Amino acid sequence: MNSTIHAPPTKSRRWQPIGRAWSPRVYADDGETVIGEFALEKRIPLKYDEIPPVMKNAILAVEDARFYDHVGIDPIRIIGATWKNLTSDKVEGGSTLTQQLAKNLFLSKEQTIKRKMNEWALALQIEALLHQEPDHGALRKPYLSWR
Repeated sequence: MNSTIHAPPTKSRRWQPIGRAWSPRVYADDGETVIGEFALEKRIPLKYDEIPPVMKNAILAVEDARFYDHVGIDPIRIIGATWKNLTSDKVEGGSTLTQQLAKNLFLSKEQTIKRKMNEWALALQIEALLHQEPDHGALRKPYLSWR
């Protein structure tokens, strides 16, 4: 996690870690002189164990209240979101954290039925794989660690 990540190779730009925060730096042609540092935000990578339990619980409360009770997709949530979308002007999503992980890692952001069905299939496969592991909760960490 603390290794240097380089942007596409060019002579004048590259990614450099600044302490524990990551920010893109633009270098002059000499490759040494920093002429700019740009970022909307500086993210500080954390190990999963460094994330406070209250933060983990807050994410679950907001994003996926039945996280430990479903198999990757939450039919109750899907029905509730569908009903709300059909009966009000508000648009509500019904994705679980596992579905969000599947979308972010493997799929595009397009909003189509085909992509949503692929997302469901991937979420079911991810959960099936994770439940084969002795500590499947540990493998769910990438959502919190890499977001």
